Amino acid sequence: MLIETVNLIKKIRRSGMILFFILFFALEMSSQLNSEVGYTFSYLPLKTTNSIINLYNNGNNLAENETVLSPMGTLKLLHGFNIGLAYRVGTLKFGAFWNSLSANRSGTVGNVKEGIGREKNFYFNTNTFSFGMEAIVGHIGIGGTIDYNSSALKTKLKNISSKVLISQGTKYTYYSNKVYLILYFRATDSFGVELKPYVSFPWERIDVSDLANLLDVGGDSSFDREKVMQFGLTFSIINGFQPDF
Repeated sequence: MLIETVNLIKKIRRSGMILFFILFFALEMSSQLNSEVGYTFSYLPLKTTNSIINLYNNGNNLAENETVLSPMGTLKLLHGFNIGLAYRVGTLKFGAFWNSLSANRSGTVGNVKEGIGREKNFYFNTNTFSFGMEAIVGHIGIGGTIDYNSSALKTKLKNISSKVLISQGTKYTYYSNKVYLILYFRATDSFGVELKPYVSFPWERIDVSDLANLLDVGGDSSFDREKVMQFGLTFSIINGFQPDF
């Protein structure tokens, strides 16, 4: 049932993105309505998560005669698509936005001489739904949003192609605020490009002890206190009326 639920969520997200792209390129937007689609890169200083990964790489809880054959890379960079819809009023824009950022990591421990190896892998994904306001004058602007974040840790099991959620489908949700600068470039009356360097501040910390349990380094109460702060850059293509400031 869990695997079927995960696959259903994937299908809904894919269908939603396909519908958005059709609307983005095929429909004429009203003179003040802008749609946008783009890509986001984000840096996260995940101290607790990377401490867990380092414990795994240091060989904590290895079986006898086992060594770390392939260390797991630290988790610092996420990337993924973003879409949005905004209404322009003069120099102001009010809108709703969504982006999905993800990354995956894997490592292997075992004994080469005996031909034994155990791989651990995990996939981290966070979906952010935002509402906010932007102000642009000329080529420069500022913006801010209130965000609802839904994150998930997943892994792959033997003989199963789909990723499954760790700990019976537990998701990690939290609110945050995002502030950003806007570098705006107008191409035509109905087409523009924006670069948005941003910082995201979470309202609370999330529990990542499930990752510690997956990597067999659990037992530390500090593993439930991860601050998911982000420093990122969003690139967006804007479709709709573009003012000539």
